[in-house]
Amino acid sequence: MVKAKSKWVPLKEDPAVDYEQLVQQTGLNRLVVDLLVDRGYRTVETIDGFLHPQETDLHDPFQMHDMKAGVERIKQAIVAGEKIVVYGDYDVDGLTSTAIMVETLEQLGANVEAYIPDRFKDGYGPNKAAYDRLITAGTQLIVTVDNGISGKDVIADAMKRGVDVVVTDHHELPEELPVATAVIHPRHPAGQYPFGGLSGAGVAFKVASALLEEPPAELLDLVALGTVADLVPLVDENRALVTFGLAALRTTSRPGLQALLKATNTSFTEIDEETISYTLAPCLNALGRMESAQEGVELLTTFDQERATALAEHLTKLNDQRKQLVDQITTEAGEYLAHKKHSHAVNVVWGTDWHEGVLGIVASRLVEQTGNPTVVLNYDSRRGEAKGSGRSVAAYNLFAALDGHRDLMTNFGGHHMACGLACTKEALQGLQTVLDEEYSAQVTRPEKPALTISGQLSAQQVTLNLINELAVLAPFGPENPKPVFEITGATPPTISAMGKDQEHLRVTFQEARLNAVAFSVGDTIPLIKQDRATLRLVGELSKNVFRGRTTPQVMIKDMMTTEAAETASGAIKVVDNRTHRWGPGLFTTPGLYVCFDEQLAHQLCTHLPSRKDITVCSATTALKPAETLTVVDCPATRAQLKRVMQAVQPVEVRILAHHSAGRLSLPSRAQFGKLYKFARQHHQVDVRHRIGELATYLHLPVTDLVFMIQVLQDAGLVTVNAGLMDAQSTDQTVDLTVQPRYKARADAVLLEHQLLDSSVSALTALVQELAGKAAQ
Repeated sequence: MVKAKSKWVPLKEDPAVDYEQLVQQTGLNRLVVDLLVDRGYRTVETIDGFLHPQETDLHDPFQMHDMKAGVERIKQAIVAGEKIVVYGDYDVDGLTSTAIMVETLEQLGANVEAYIPDRFKDGYGPNKAAYDRLITAGTQLIVTVDNGISGKDVIADAMKRGVDVVVTDHHELPEELPVATAVIHPRHPAGQYPFGGLSGAGVAFKVASALLEEPPAELLDLVALGTVADLVPLVDENRALVTFGLAALRTTSRPGLQALLKATNTSFTEIDEETISYTLAPCLNALGRMESAQEGVELLTTFDQERATALAEHLTKLNDQRKQLVDQITTEAGEYLAHKKHSHAVNVVWGTDWHEGVLGIVASRLVEQTGNPTVVLNYDSRRGEAKGSGRSVAAYNLFAALDGHRDLMTNFGGHHMACGLACTKEALQGLQTVLDEEYSAQVTRPEKPALTISGQLSAQQVTLNLINELAVLAPFGPENPKPVFEITGATPPTISAMGKDQEHLRVTFQEARLNAVAFSVGDTIPLIKQDRATLRLVGELSKNVFRGRTTPQVMIKDMMTTEAAETASGAIKVVDNRTHRWGPGLFTTPGLYVCFDEQLAHQLCTHLPSRKDITVCSATTALKPAETLTVVDCPATRAQLKRVMQAVQPVEVRILAHHSAGRLSLPSRAQFGKLYKFARQHHQVDVRHRIGELATYLHLPVTDLVFMIQVLQDAGLVTVNAGLMDAQSTDQTVDLTVQPRYKARADAVLLEHQLLDSSVSALTALVQELAGKAAQ
């Protein structure tokens, strides 16, 4: 049975709202109206305001705290020709913020340069050594973007040395704010700004608007990039900025963005918020994860087409390397958890030679796979330090869990859902203990995260027209998520695995020819196949473009199956876990594991340490009764499997039925005839030394050719003496199918087909028969 990862929460109607009247007044689909009302838009006016952002939705930048003071100091520096450094950050929001500020100051004639801290040397935010270098090099004014609000001590030191600092930031406010020339923040406690959800790029844009005395339309493409990438709420002013910014991106004249879109095979006309989230942002973020991100600002601001192309190609290659590293480390981290038989509430995983720039992504993957908060660290023996990142779940405040235990760490920072930290190797066990104890204190009753279900749709209702109607709610993001629907079918869907490693799932509703897909769920596919009649799934509606044809599809967000009806009295419950993809999840069920191939059993014991007691079954193996029997591979004969079933007397049988040596085949009558004809035409064929040549000539596998020669020997049609084969003449018709070895092969092929290809009901019937149970 597959359990849902989330708690499915249906939309509730507001009895005070006349939904049908809103449908008539707006002309919108009822599903769209349901969603708008649920998100707080209950009148024609508020709905129209949400669906059609205007420039008037942009708030007055001077309502933000210290905006006037910051703008005056920057203008003073420009007039005096002072050297200004824009101190940014290495993620997409930081790079776009930096580019926005630098372009604005250059437009005003400033002497300005950008500084992007190195993730590995400088870390996030104001770094004293970096500030010292900048001040020594003649910097007279530092303007921070997307950072600085937590840099109290470093900023204070710079101010004492006579270098002014203007802070522009949007991150969580610490208890003690920095004392700077200006602290520009949308949620500053002394400010009046009406919307606190801006990104770093959004704040930089507001500063640019104040400096230029109007919103600079030419910077909106950068604002959209930073805002979407930083996962801030896509409502209010952010919705307007991203809507305008996406339109600007579709016609951008920036050589760097043009080159990056070309390098990623992205159509300009189809750019939306998902283009940023899944294509542009990962490439830009790869710079800061893999090396210095300074080139990111150059890509966004350059007017050199040749340089832009080179930078874009470099970014895409880095992103490919980043993907490979994430996959590799995620696999190794998963093996670490399996090897340790990890049973902690919080996963603490560490390794050596793990690239520190991608550990946050790995931690997120493990949270998704296990449902547990996760900390992933790389141990560097040269530094004697483990350094990494943590990711959490909504019910567990990771920052609060570690904030009171800073004595365990040499460096630490973060927020509710994420953190970065470093500690000694000796402190790792203490870190695990503290995280588990804090989990027990915070999470008294672990609950699944809530997932709002916008409604139920039949497969036939999922059309391109409906997807287009729902698109009026875009751009989607935090506080305006893409709607999720439960999809139903009139008959059980078809289940299949996709991808090179068969780890992705395709669910096909045949009556509508609609596909629903989920990625990296290989371990659950056998369970879904088994219970496909009870499968329930929820997902987002999307468009699939293949070979110029656009069709609707569903991106699965969550799914569950329910137990089938109770097995009839005396019958064996059969669990269909047949799969080509092996993983530790298939070897966690208690019970007896039987393998008929000794070499395969040895491999499994090596690679799947969580399951070391696999029994190799031979004719003399003693077998004891067990409640659950797992049949790992295919036996050579029906008698072998029958002996196991009747000796073990299981209540439940799990069928994995792996076939490591390839599928058996039964040569045709024509193939036997061709071999016999060759033997009659050639005297004393050397089948001992030249069997390979003969197999090639007859277009047969060597194993099949050896089997065929043995069958012809059994039938008296050929003889083999001292490795030399000769045909025997006969006028009688010989039935090869009655020969002992032919019959044994035919039985083995049939058994393999029944185990590997039959339906669940046919597989169940086979198990009942071999176990000596009455048909149910």
